[in-house]
Amino acid sequence: MQANHNRRIIKGLLFDLDNTLYHYNPAHEAGLSAVFKTLSQQVTQSPAELSTVYEQAKQQVKHRLHSTAASHHRLLYLQAMLELLGLFSPTLTQDLYNHYWNAFFAAMQPITGMSETLHRLAKSYSIGIVTNFVADIQYRKLEQLGIANLISHLVTSEEIGCEKPDPRVFFAACKKMQLQADEVCMIGDDLEIDIIPAQHLGMETYWLVPQTSTTKQEHSLFKTCSTFYDIEERLQ
Repeated sequence: MQANHNRRIIKGLLFDLDNTLYHYNPAHEAGLSAVFKTLSQQVTQSPAELSTVYEQAKQQVKHRLHSTAASHHRLLYLQAMLELLGLFSPTLTQDLYNHYWNAFFAAMQPITGMSETLHRLAKSYSIGIVTNFVADIQYRKLEQLGIANLISHLVTSEEIGCEKPDPRVFFAACKKMQLQADEVCMIGDDLEIDIIPAQHLGMETYWLVPQTSTTKQEHSLFKTCSTFYDIEERLQ
């Protein structure tokens, strides 16, 4: 079932992970809720006030570690938040970190049709993941989603030392897959991070935009899909 698009033969599929294979926001909100609930037992601040401090801490870390995998590290965010609150301790930081991820994983919901579609596509294509995050957590997400055994290749920004849209991330994926860029199709939810850079390298691209999205789909250069079923159909 290898697809022919304008005389090109697609042999490998690259997927973004967060907000492409599962819904990120509900899981993240569940993780933060668990953190603030635990922390509210020790502080006078409300969850809304704690959320503000968390965002301040997050921005501090991102400013310092811009465009690195560590800039997304929840342990660093929580450490900085507790420091701002004057409550830092290694034990409390690790405890909140564990609460965050336990709640996050429990709340993860795959994008409709993702698992069944990937199971079918994996029979005909090499399946890879390119993602901006620390490797350990992304491995755990794939296990939680029940698709780890379908993934032939994985590239994280932690491994490469830079983040999408840097072309080195995509080149690394092609090298692992032993494919040329024009033999690969990139699927992701972020136009600037996933789609445009992959297209510039000569990849086929499918921009995953839910039907409920208000995102403008006005550019004829970008092929859009609303569901995983649409992706599978276009690859026929």
